[in-house]
Amino acid sequence: MKDTRSRIKIYLMLFAFLNSMNVTAGGFGSADGGTGFGKWDTQEVEEEEEEERPKDVYPEMSLQMAKSFTLYDDVDDGQTLVTYSFYPEVTGWHVFQTYGNTDTVMEIYHNGHSIVPEGESDGDRGDGNNELHHQWLEAKERITVQVYLHHHMSRASVILNVRTEDPLEELYKPSKLGYAKKFWLDPGRSYFTTRFTPKESGWYNIETFSDDEDTVMEIYNPQGHSMVAAGESDGDRGVDNEELQRKYFDAGKTYTIQVYMEDSDDEGFAWVHVWRSSWNPL
Repeated sequence: MKDTRSRIKIYLMLFAFLNSMNVTAGGFGSADGGTGFGKWDTQEVEEEEEEERPKDVYPEMSLQMAKSFTLYDDVDDGQTLVTYSFYPEVTGWHVFQTYGNTDTVMEIYHNGHSIVPEGESDGDRGDGNNELHHQWLEAKERITVQVYLHHHMSRASVILNVRTEDPLEELYKPSKLGYAKKFWLDPGRSYFTTRFTPKESGWYNIETFSDDEDTVMEIYNPQGHSMVAAGESDGDRGVDNEELQRKYFDAGKTYTIQVYMEDSDDEGFAWVHVWRSSWNPL
């Protein structure tokens, strides 16, 4: 009898325990089919992965390094034209420019249609032999650029560069490779100063441009000493109103660039930017 009461007591304790665990006839679990051990929060996180675009049929241009190439008059000697693709990093104004001692022609296409005004592919909107085109482009919208010689000659070396214009809110931030600063100069605002810190050691091209007025440029090393030879801050090493200097910069060090008008009474917009090329544009 005592054993029977003990067994009944054990059964009651076991029943109470199992009842507290929500055990059903189907085994451990809650009446609604849960596990009985709490509810898992299984929120799914969807990662938006940018689709990798297919490899382009043409070599790609970039803001980090200009293209350098040789063109020939006869296809039997070599390439008579070059074609590059370009995917803008940002939406905004972009400038495409050729450099060399030979007159060149430039066409720019978007979705197969030319975006260069008729008659201006060799309109010499640059100075001398240079071609220069100013275009508003949408970020990641593919365009193609084609360059060939205007005059028949046996051989010519050409540099093709693209730069984009920094928005106004970036004007007083340090310069970035391939991004141009646009600013206004007048007698009350006689100069503009920007700083550039390269990520890699090497040769860099520092260039100014103005639509109407001649510019002067000074470049200072991290110690504050001028890197421009005497008489060359307005030596017009660029073409016409441009100033162009080529300097070796050390990675991680900050260089100061200052631009002003040759005539202090002049006024107008000017640009300055830093770019790279494997060939010397001078």
